[in-house]
Amino acid sequence: MSKLQLASRASRLSYSGVIVADFEVRCLKIKELHCPVRSVPAFAEKLQASIEREGLHSPVIVVRMPREDLVAYQEERNVSTSFIPDRPWLNCVCGGTNRVEAALALGYDEIDCVLLPDL
Repeated sequence: MSKLQLASRASRLSYSGVIVADFEVRCLKIKELHCPVRSVPAFAEKLQASIEREGLHSPVIVVRMPREDLVAYQEERNVSTSFIPDRPWLNCVCGGTNRVEAALALGYDEIDCVLLPDL
């Protein structure tokens, strides 16, 4: 059980009022994802149970960005940059931190993601 893939293949995704049509879903290694937002343990546990029963319904939303851009973005907002990995490029999770945590708890190594061009 290494890849957590979508239970069905959707062709539209919406988040924060933005609709992404005809997106490409890619399976990425969880250890290569950076989650700048902390998960909510109780919610991640509920998602874990849901994923066990029904599979993954929505892909994780990822923006690939230079590390320096994420540092600058967080510094502008007075957010700690101490836990940002020291890699030149990051696969930054912008939607789905709890899904990532649930997948890790279930023993998955990879998860379906959508790569977006920017924040």
